[in-house]
Order: sequence, then structure tokens, then C-alpha cells
Amino acid sequence: MRGRGHERAHEHDGNLPHLVRELNPDSVQARQFEVEIWKKYSLPAACVIFVLIGVPLAVRYHRGGISMVVGVSFLVFTAYYVALIGGESIADQELLSPFWAMWAPNVLFLAVGVAAFYHSRRAGG
Repeated sequence: MRGRGHERAHEHDGNLPHLVRELNPDSVQARQFEVEIWKKYSLPAACVIFVLIGVPLAVRYHRGGISMVVGVSFLVFTAYYVALIGGESIADQELLSPFWAMWAPNVLFLAVGVAAFYHSRRAGG
């Protein structure tokens, strides 16, 4: 037997942020849930973005050895993580929408990745 909550969730098929805000739109907990939902959407995209950043790094630092590539990659990941946590904090304080707070690091690092990829292609050929 399905409850009323299941029926309401099924009405919004695929629009969980809207459903969370509908439950109690002024609730701090609802906003935190919405931030977490957008984080779950944005993290898989970060994998592709890390590839766009990682390939030019590997090409650029191939003479420095694996330790140089791992070190720079660790710095890039740390910067992304700080930006993601900062966005989460900003969204929790209602200074920015949860969507933009969670996707802003991806947009920023995508721009860096595309620029690095383009620069490495121009330098290589």
C-alpha cells in the first residue's frame, strides 16, 4: 500500500528540488536538502571537467615525472573541493540559489579546463 507521500513525489517526476521546497519552503532543512540534491547532480559532471583539466596537466608536466602530475592534480582537486564547500555554505546562508552554488565550481573549472586544453593544443601543434 502506497502512502500519500509517494503519490505527491510521483506527481513531480524528476523535480526533487521543487518537491523539497514544497514541503516547507522556508525551512532551513529544506534548503539544505535542495543543496544536497544539486550537489548530487553536479559532482558527476565534475569528473568530465577533471579530465579536461588533467589531460593538459599530464602533457605539460610530463618531464617533471608522475610526482609533479599527482601534486598538481591534488592542488586542483583541493581547490575544487574548497569551492564546492564554499558554495554549499553560501547556499545554506541563502546568499545564492542552491543550483548556482553547486554548479558555479563546475562552470569555473570548466572554463579553466577548456582554456588549458586549448592552450596545450596550441603549444603542441
